[in-house]
Amino acid sequence: MIELNNIIKQKSELLSVLLITIIASIIRFNGLGKWSLAVDEFYITRSIENILEFGIPQFQSGGYYNRGIVYQYLTSLLMLGGIKAEFAVRLIPVLSNIAAIPAIYLLAKKIRGKTLGIAVITVFSLSIWEIEFARFGRMYAPFQTLFLWYVYFLYQNVVENKNKAEIFLYIISAVSVFVYEGGIFLIALNFIPIFLKIKNGEFRFSIDLKNKLTYKKIIISIFILVISFLYLSFNFRTLNESNLLPLEFSQSIINSVSSGKFRIPIIFANYIPINFIWLSISLIVLAASLMFAVYIVRSKNINVFLKVTLFVLLLLSLINLLGLIILVILCAISLNWLKFGDLKKKEIIFTGICVISIISLYFVLAISPSVYSQITGVGEVAGLAARIKYVFKALVNYPYLYELFALYRDTLPMFTFISIFVLTAGAVYLIFTNNKNDLGFRFLGLLSFGLIFAVTFIKTLAFDTRYAFFLFPLWMVLTISILYLVCENLFNKNIRKIVFPIVILIYLMLSEDFNFDHILNVSSSENNFRNNVTREQSIHYYSRFDINGAATIINKNAKDEDLIILQEKSASFYLEKDAVVLADYRSPLFKDYSIAEGKKERWTNLPMIYKTSDFVELLDNSEKTIWLVVNTFWKNAQLNEIDFYNRYKTSIVFTGADKYLRVYKISPAIKNKEDLD
Repeated sequence: MIELNNIIKQKSELLSVLLITIIASIIRFNGLGKWSLAVDEFYITRSIENILEFGIPQFQSGGYYNRGIVYQYLTSLLMLGGIKAEFAVRLIPVLSNIAAIPAIYLLAKKIRGKTLGIAVITVFSLSIWEIEFARFGRMYAPFQTLFLWYVYFLYQNVVENKNKAEIFLYIISAVSVFVYEGGIFLIALNFIPIFLKIKNGEFRFSIDLKNKLTYKKIIISIFILVISFLYLSFNFRTLNESNLLPLEFSQSIINSVSSGKFRIPIIFANYIPINFIWLSISLIVLAASLMFAVYIVRSKNINVFLKVTLFVLLLLSLINLLGLIILVILCAISLNWLKFGDLKKKEIIFTGICVISIISLYFVLAISPSVYSQITGVGEVAGLAARIKYVFKALVNYPYLYELFALYRDTLPMFTFISIFVLTAGAVYLIFTNNKNDLGFRFLGLLSFGLIFAVTFIKTLAFDTRYAFFLFPLWMVLTISILYLVCENLFNKNIRKIVFPIVILIYLMLSEDFNFDHILNVSSSENNFRNNVTREQSIHYYSRFDINGAATIINKNAKDEDLIILQEKSASFYLEKDAVVLADYRSPLFKDYSIAEGKKERWTNLPMIYKTSDFVELLDNSEKTIWLVVNTFWKNAQLNEIDFYNRYKTSIVFTGADKYLRVYKISPAIKNKEDLD
């Protein structure tokens, strides 16, 4: 009888996971290839077309687009088989996203059982962000799936001590870097099993140098790291190319692009005034810090792991990295190095006083008018409130913690504040408890906090939510785990079966990441073109534009002798006529687009106009009718400085379903009339 009940439970569990997976698949496949390519989908599709033409992702001008190389070749096989581009580029991401469901379920199940697993994959399946990025023809969803399976095997290896899982870590990490450059994070994580162990139900950093297997693991991890780093560092895009930028602007363009791959913090100590008072205070603080550091090291009242934590906190306070201090504290809580019972120890109390005093001193220093002017490089000193806000941001914003918070706050405010509240409650719970059943939860927390630092530490041209997309399911697991822990501690098993689903339902209803209409009508024009969301949410889900509609208008109405100019170059994918690309040499992306000394555009291989004066010359003096495709979603300094939108507002012949993409038809008659006016 017991065996029969177990079989029924196993089958019901499997059926539940299968049912959720089927529902998730139906939602994600709904009208998948219906709408035109998004801008980034256009780039990857052009590269795949180059694979079909040359056998490798080589630009027509030379150079190679190696991002997501595995994804590119898999998609090229689909297009080679006759599947249209719009469906082909989105198929691999959709299938990848669906393949993530079992990984998430198994991971959540290990934390607190199948009920939690079912709850997490339900939320995952209904998440608009997950749905939209599953339907987005880029590398984000495939990499997220690799990441989740990697975390699952890492959990097995570290928390459950299953050494056989290591081979999967090496395989997944080695492949991931050819799917998305974020794979370097997984390669770095390969070193965790070498150093992080569980002893007596607690995490400990140690390394067994007497074991030959340890050296084998180190060699394999270093080998994968070196090969991957060399691959990611090599500039394939401009290989065998020369004279890419306009000669008259090449140096200014290069200088305008920020250098370095990592974010650099503002160190307030560099701005300490050279006078008796501040130098005296600085020397006293430094001397006190050194004395206290020695005291911590020599203390027999705390273990070595807590000593390391306190020493690091003291060091970070001296260079005013409050954001990192917060992350280190959270990591120490996850590792169970910082416990509630330790909070009464004088070493921790003194460290807290010391850190707060140093940070406060830096705060007072930085808001002073003279120092503030040096830090910001602005001659005119802002008001006190503005200075306080700036200095506070500078303190907590390394890594980009404040910017990350502001990004999600402006995009999904309710979801952000609920998540912060729940995760804070979870951190408090971990401080007050020492339950060995929470090891898995602690481990995922440690991974999350470490990877948040890694993501925000690396400098990217744009700071968008998509760069943290791969972490989103991990945050789901942590957040919903805490909600389950609350129900587990407040209610008995029978009541919990009723209360927990209600809690999850309330969580979904309050979150902006769930919308019943969006889920049912994901392929509708309104949802595809983001008509029903804010600008921030549109960027979050990735903005889409009606480029096919714009191209169709021109294909049907433009004459052979007409001049077609594309400020939105992705429209060239659907255009049946020759065109010219309009670009601004002052854009930070211009160096990636420019070839042949700025005469051509890399992705389309079309002629390019990069000077505003040349564009104005065409507008004013060309005897041809000009068709211009403009994307007004993004601010365009080039068009704004010539007051283009006001001058030619009567020339709009098409506005896309997205409400931002426009087609202008500017005939010689219109230009002559403006000259007469």
